[in-house]
Amino acid sequence: MRELAELLDRAPAIADVDPSDDPDDPDVALGWLLRMARRTLDADPSPADPARLGALRAALAERPARDEALGQLHIDAASCIRRAELVLDDGPILAVGDDDGVSLALELLGAREVHVVDLDERLLAFLAPHVEGTHRANVLEEAVPADLRARFASVVTDPFRDLDGGLGFLCFAAACVREGGDLFWVDHPDWNYEHGAVRAAMRELGWEIVETH
Repeated sequence: MRELAELLDRAPAIADVDPSDDPDDPDVALGWLLRMARRTLDADPSPADPARLGALRAALAERPARDEALGQLHIDAASCIRRAELVLDDGPILAVGDDDGVSLALELLGAREVHVVDLDERLLAFLAPHVEGTHRANVLEEAVPADLRARFASVVTDPFRDLDGGLGFLCFAAACVREGGDLFWVDHPDWNYEHGAVRAAMRELGWEIVETH
C-alpha cells in the first residue's frame, strides 16, 4: 500500500514526462499509460441504439482471445460502433487488421460489402460468416494483392503504435483505397511514442490529414 501511495503521488509528474527522453525508462512507460488513461471524450460514448450495442457485445463475446504476440488490443463495443459509424460508406469497405471487430459493427449498421485483412487465422474464421471477404496477409511483409488494390471506398486501419508498423499498415491500406475514397488512421499522440514521426513520414509521402475525429 505504501508503494501504491508513492506511485499515485508521483503520477502527475510522470504523466507529463516526454516519452522521447528515454523510451526504456519505466517511469516514461508509466507516464505514457497514464496519459492514455486520462483521455476524455467530449460526447457520450454510447451509441443511440441500445439493441445494436447489445447485439455487438454478444457477437464479440465469441471472438477468439486476443494474441499479444500480434499486438492485439480490444476497444469496447460502444467505441467500436462509433468507429464504424465514421467508416460506413455506400461502397465496399476494408478493415486492415480487425481484432476490434469493426467489421461486425459495420454489418450491424447495414454496410453492403465489408472485407477484412488480418494475419490471425482464428480471427478471420470468426469473422468470415459476417463479411463478404477475408484475406490473410502479413501487411508488413507482403505486397498488396491485386484484387484489393484501389478497390475500396473506405479503408480503416488501427496499426501498431510505432513508426515502422504504423507506416507499414498505412501504406498497405492506402494502396487499397480507390480514387475519391477515404482512409481512416486510428491513432493518437497519447497512444504512440512515435506518432509525430508517423505524421512526418506521411507528409513526406505527400499525404494530408484532412479531418480528425
